[in-house]
Amino acid sequence: MNTQVRIVGFGLLCLIVSFAQTAFAASIPEGFTESVLEQVAEGKIVADVRKDTENEFHAFHRAYYHKVSADSFLKLAINHPKYAALFDEVEDARTLESNSDLTELTYAMDLKVKVGFISFYLNGKGRHKVRYPENAEDEGQVLNELLNYKDKVTKLTQNIRLVPYKEGMLVEQELVLKMHPDASSKKAIKDYLKNFLMRYLSTFRTELEN
Repeated sequence: MNTQVRIVGFGLLCLIVSFAQTAFAASIPEGFTESVLEQVAEGKIVADVRKDTENEFHAFHRAYYHKVSADSFLKLAINHPKYAALFDEVEDARTLESNSDLTELTYAMDLKVKVGFISFYLNGKGRHKVRYPENAEDEGQVLNELLNYKDKVTKLTQNIRLVPYKEGMLVEQELVLKMHPDASSKKAIKDYLKNFLMRYLSTFRTELEN
């Protein structure tokens, strides 16, 4: 009888431990780890670079925004004229077209860029696709993609997840940048685009948390 009690007790203990581990794991959002959560809680933006070659860049950047909602982030992301106030190199930005529910918008952005001793202008055209959260527990998402300069940039996408977490939200940005192998000024343009989009999260956080 005592042996059976011990076996049953040990089985219950294993079940409780397993349940606790599962519950703890479920509390960590997809794409994040316990280590990353600790770092972003300290205000760091954690970079996870998957590929960085002459022609390609692929990376994730993760951050935490305190007392910021997905709706406020998305509202700022599609407020294209505001970009001129957020980024020094943006001389003008404007919405070109949008649907009625503001889930798909095209925009133009004029930039005066200086990389080292090289200065050049970019007149980019892009598209935002937005998924708004239906309630406070839902994730939001915005996909940003460059539509022109295909002779230089064959692909540029910025995919941002907005995950409700504690008193704010976790932000995960995935950048994919592919340059045309024969593009002129390839290195300067690649370095600029990479650095500009890496600054995106910190710039937005400063704006939204103030």
